Amino acid sequence: MSSFFLLSLEGNVRAYFSAIHPKAIQIVTGRAVILTSDEPPTPSNPYPSLARQAGLYDTLTTEYKEFLTQKIALGENELEAQKLDLQAKPVSRLVLNPGDAKTNSPFTKPAYLVEVLAKTGAKPNTTLQVVNAIRSELGFEAITDIADHDDFERSDVRLKGRDIAQETAEQLRESVGEFLAGHTKIKEAEIDVVRGRIDKYQQRLDAQLAISTDLTQQQTEAVAGDDTPLADQLTSQLTQQQPKIDKLRTQVSKAQLDLNGKEYQLARDGRINKANCGQQCL
Repeated sequence: MSSFFLLSLEGNVRAYFSAIHPKAIQIVTGRAVILTSDEPPTPSNPYPSLARQAGLYDTLTTEYKEFLTQKIALGENELEAQKLDLQAKPVSRLVLNPGDAKTNSPFTKPAYLVEVLAKTGAKPNTTLQVVNAIRSELGFEAITDIADHDDFERSDVRLKGRDIAQETAEQLRESVGEFLAGHTKIKEAEIDVVRGRIDKYQQRLDAQLAISTDLTQQQTEAVAGDDTPLADQLTSQLTQQQPKIDKLRTQVSKAQLDLNGKEYQLARDGRINKANCGQQCL
């Protein structure tokens, strides 16, 4: 029974290292704890079953380390992040989102698209490969000899490539223009909402100020007529009225600051968009 069990384990080990059985490592380590030995105990080896299990684990560990060393030497170790010195140098930068300067958060910082010049570490394509890649992209058949790419062929490829490039550029300009127009509409809608809020607060403030003016006038008349109880009552009403006026003034002030910020951001976005894509995007 032990011999059959060992053969089963050895088969699972081979399957594990050849990546045939996806759960082989679970099967092997699960059965290894019940692996026994037919050898009798000796003073030098009092627990032959444990020694046999330890030998199996040592074999697995040793062969795995050798396998991992080989993968690392070949640069194929997917378990460890490798550092590559690409010597990247920034070439250009495009503002994707200007961010929100009023909020101190890493999620509201400006977002940039940076173009860099970097080493790829790959072997560059041959002239024939580059020519065939261009021909394939433009719908021309591949060639086997660079000499077949003569002046006549180059003229056709150049003309078609120029036409496709112009169409692509025009599509990009239209797409960018639509995006900028949509972005502007969203910002303008936000500004309209803030303006509506300012108008609402201002109307309430004007109403409260009118009430306060009327109470003040009545108070003045009561004092002039020596109507002390009425004057005291009006004074109390004016005292209660003042916090409402102060609150509305604060709301109007905050909404006005919000409006100024949004209008400034909209104007800044317009300047950035113009700088990034020029008049063609507008």
